[in-house]
Amino acid sequence: MKVNEMFESLQGEGRFVGYPVMFIRMSGCNRSCVFCDTSYHNEGEELSVEQMVKKIDKSNMNIIIFTGGEPMMQFDDIIKVIEQTKDKQYHIETNGDLLVPESYFDYVCFSPKSEEGLNKALGYPGICDIKVVTDLNLNKNMLESATMIMPLTTISDIKNLKIKQQVWKYCEKHNKRYAPRLHVDVWGMSKRGV
Repeated sequence: MKVNEMFESLQGEGRFVGYPVMFIRMSGCNRSCVFCDTSYHNEGEELSVEQMVKKIDKSNMNIIIFTGGEPMMQFDDIIKVIEQTKDKQYHIETNGDLLVPESYFDYVCFSPKSEEGLNKALGYPGICDIKVVTDLNLNKNMLESATMIMPLTTISDIKNLKIKQQVWKYCEKHNKRYAPRLHVDVWGMSKRGV
């Protein structure tokens, strides 16, 4: 399986913000979003299932998060890893384009980029969130279905503050959960492995 990076950190966004976790960023994606905050996701190295299991078993983190790119592109290998590791909670962050079977993940964070992905998220029977990343123009058609709304991050600090404030006001008005990006607030956009 092709893995971009594995690291221990704190979850910086979503329902489990602040929890200590191990991130496994899988390489590759089925989309090419211009606003992607992990455009380096295609980089990586081939690791065997056994190598992955060893690294997870050595970690003292209880929550393991598969992210990307799009981790569901390597679902078969991810499942082999999950089946060979014990006593961990598994989360996945996905765009929802590919079907996510309920029985393997304790939590799914959908960040849909299409109506198809949104519809799969809306139909998911397990514990999940629908996180919409927006500046209130991008993904505007998905805001009503969101369980949390995350402000889009750009390269301009001034613009980012304005977007955060607009999204905050939108969440307040529409009774939606605001999703911060604590790792970006603490380390900035260019820091990897946090």
